Amino acid sequence: MSDQIVVRIARMSGNKRLVELQRAPNLSDFGDVQFFECDPSALPDLNQPDAVRSYGQVLLTKLTSSNEMVRKAVEYALGIGPAANCPIYFHLRSVSDAEQFFWETLCDDKGKFLAWDKRWQVGRIADSPRSAPKNPVPFQAPVKIMAIISALGVDAIPEWDAFYKAVNEARAGGLPIRVFAAIGDENLFDKMSTIANDNQLTSVPIANQTDLLSRIDEFGPHLIHFFCHGSTAFGQSELQLATFNDAGSNNSSVKLTIDDLLTNAGVRDAWLVTLNCCEGGAATKEVHSLTHSLVSQGVYAAVGMMEAVDALDAHEFCKYFYPAIFMKLRVTLQTVESGNIETLDWVSALYAPRVAIRDRHKDEKKLGRQWALPVLYVQPEPLRVRAPRPAVPVPPGMIGPTHASQEEDRGHEETIEGLMSMIPPDKLQDFLQALRDVRAK
Repeated sequence: MSDQIVVRIARMSGNKRLVELQRAPNLSDFGDVQFFECDPSALPDLNQPDAVRSYGQVLLTKLTSSNEMVRKAVEYALGIGPAANCPIYFHLRSVSDAEQFFWETLCDDKGKFLAWDKRWQVGRIADSPRSAPKNPVPFQAPVKIMAIISALGVDAIPEWDAFYKAVNEARAGGLPIRVFAAIGDENLFDKMSTIANDNQLTSVPIANQTDLLSRIDEFGPHLIHFFCHGSTAFGQSELQLATFNDAGSNNSSVKLTIDDLLTNAGVRDAWLVTLNCCEGGAATKEVHSLTHSLVSQGVYAAVGMMEAVDALDAHEFCKYFYPAIFMKLRVTLQTVESGNIETLDWVSALYAPRVAIRDRHKDEKKLGRQWALPVLYVQPEPLRVRAPRPAVPVPPGMIGPTHASQEEDRGHEETIEGLMSMIPPDKLQDFLQALRDVRAK
């Protein structure tokens, strides 16, 4: 896991917030909590031409001047070498208005955006009642991805082409991937029906909410990709997906609220949920973003957009995001297969799509904020993965319904998992054999 900086922002009153340094590679004493005073409405207007650079400079100046330890940590990060990595995370605690800050635009006094350099990618942390498991979870090929593609009135073929190209390139590079695609664009579905010789691809039309959620649950994906519309109405964010029957209308008949998503085990257990849709990451003072809500209520990590995005920007994001994700997973799979435990940290995968979106708009007269719209939320504790444990036969009667309840069984399993996670990989087989010998006596 790379070095990282974690800055915590907590609510006070009015435009006053508390800021403290929670983690930094160069400091062991993080100092006291300080006030961070910054009125979002007093920052440069991002709707004005070329205001994004001054916005990022003002935000970074206010942040570093409010806390000496934060300043020292940022100065250290900006001084690391070109081969190093030190992402900066903002831990937003009970402070929904701080979601409105475009932290991703942080810019130094020389006019350089931190997120335009792979070393300093910016992410966000959301508190969650369901923290990442203390013990690493098993990771075994193939990688399972659920692609849910349906944005009413938007041609979905470019999105699928970008996604599927990344899948095939990753497979050619040695990463086994299984894809389950739920499609609401009939033209795309017809195109997919011509794909031959891919027995790791399943595609179905989106029928209704119940059917879609059931398929997510049954498939149990590692990653979920949504390409759809998003909206916030009556204080509640939702995803809007069209079916074939919705073509030509103004209404998407399948709507998924945060409750719909979080009551689905397939969504809750996914390692990353991507909302490549308009308004999927947008927040107001009254409503947390859907992206934030997913993580704050149980999902390990989620990526969304801060506000409505152009469809071509969405496709560009997909085109560059997934190759980086698959590279991370390929390296991770190789590492865990060799017996190591690996942390899944997605923030570096945002670098390539941010730069690609920036370059897509480089011919425009003034720099816009399109590149800064993708945001990542993660839980406070990172998700760690390992290879599956070898099966150990349990003699009849040792643990069973007549000796322990199901709750006790789960407790025994967690205890054994915890003990086994502390055993060096080269000693694991000896331990398992000794366990078998004891049970045989």
